[in-house]
Amino acid sequence: RPLLERVRALFPGTLMYSANWDHYQDARLFELVDELGVVAYFKLREPDQPSDLDSLTAGWQRVRRDIERNLDGYGKPWVLSELGYRSRAGATAAPWDESPGGDPNPAEQVRAFQAFRKAWLVDDKGASRMAGLYVWNWYGYGGPQTSSYTPRGKPAVDVIRQILDEL
Repeated sequence: RPLLERVRALFPGTLMYSANWDHYQDARLFELVDELGVVAYFKLREPDQPSDLDSLTAGWQRVRRDIERNLDGYGKPWVLSELGYRSRAGATAAPWDESPGGDPNPAEQVRAFQAFRKAWLVDDKGASRMAGLYVWNWYGYGGPQTSSYTPRGKPAVDVIRQILDEL
């Protein structure tokens, strides 16, 4: 609290605190800032479950209900401060996994973003307090033969453009 009071004395803009997906429910700083952030590497499925669009959409719908239940009570806008998937097999079971290797699978990355779009924008049954999102990440060479997070040169970039146009 004292640090934020000093920051506010020097900075008149909006202050946001971003908490990780695995503990955002307990972020004590949310009550002290203007906007809330959540790093959104949520597991959409178990490793042995399918990664088809319907399964991943159901995963995002579950996550959405949890996010809204936990954040809407603050009465503040919030953003997904990192939303990203590697373009490799298993990415939707462990989106936070940055370990090297893995078989490139641009289709799983596409389905992950399509599921997000369907759960938040296409099937939206009411206004959300979500004020926006940041996609992780653009740097790197990209291309369909890489398993990195970047959508550059991969089919997922088209879905991301749809999402950003619809927000």
